[in-house]
Amino acid sequence: MTNEKTQGVERAEQARALNVKNTLEWKLMQETVGFNGVDRNQGDWGRFGVQSAKSIHNEAMTSEDAVKRKNEMYEKKQQDYNRVGVAGDPSYSNHQELSYSLLTQLQEVMTIAKFGEIEKHTKDIVEKLGGSKLEFQVPEDMKNYSIAGIMEKYKDEKTGTVNLSKLSESDREAYMFYENFLSTSYKKACEATAASKGNYFAELNAQAKQQLGKKYELKEKKE
Repeated sequence: MTNEKTQGVERAEQARALNVKNTLEWKLMQETVGFNGVDRNQGDWGRFGVQSAKSIHNEAMTSEDAVKRKNEMYEKKQQDYNRVGVAGDPSYSNHQELSYSLLTQLQEVMTIAKFGEIEKHTKDIVEKLGGSKLEFQVPEDMKNYSIAGIMEKYKDEKTGTVNLSKLSESDREAYMFYENFLSTSYKKACEATAASKGNYFAELNAQAKQQLGKKYELKEKKE
C-alpha cells in the first residue's frame, strides 16, 4: 500500500511538472501573454512595440494551436448548451475569449509552479531576446516554493479560506518575492519578445497591398 501511495505521489508530481513545462514553454501562451501585456500598457512599449506585438498576435490567433483550442472551447460550450437544454449553436470563440482561456490557464499553472521552474522558463525567454538580462536569482531556499504550497499551509480546513496575515516571516518573504518579481518577470519577458520580434513593416505592407492590389501580388509571385 505504501509503495502504491509513493508511486501515486510521484506520478502526480511528474504530471504537475509536465503541465508547468508545457504551459510556460507554449509559444501560443507566450505570444498571448505578450500581446495582451503590451496592448494594456502601450505607453511602456511605444507605437512600434505595439505594432510588433499586434503582428505576432494576428499570426498566433490563426495558428494551428489557436484553432485547435478554439474548437475545444466551442465543443465545450455546445456540451454545456445541450446539458441545460439551450437551443441553437454557440458562437465560435473570438480572440478575447481565447486570450481569457489561456491567461486563466497561465494563472492556474503559475500557482502550482515551483519558483525555480518559473525562473528557468523566464530566463530561457530572456536569453532569446539578446541584450537584456534577468540578473536576480531565486534564492536556493525558495526554489521549491509554490504559491499553492504556501496557500495550503494556511488554509482553514472548515472554510477553505486562506488567511495571509498568518504567514510566517519566511513564507511572507517568498510570497512577496513571487508577487513583486517572479510572476512579473515571466510576463514581462513575453511582452518584450512580442514588442521586439514582430513585423514592424506589417502596417506598411498592408497599405502597399491595398494600394497596388493585383500588381503587387503579381510582383510577389515573380520574385
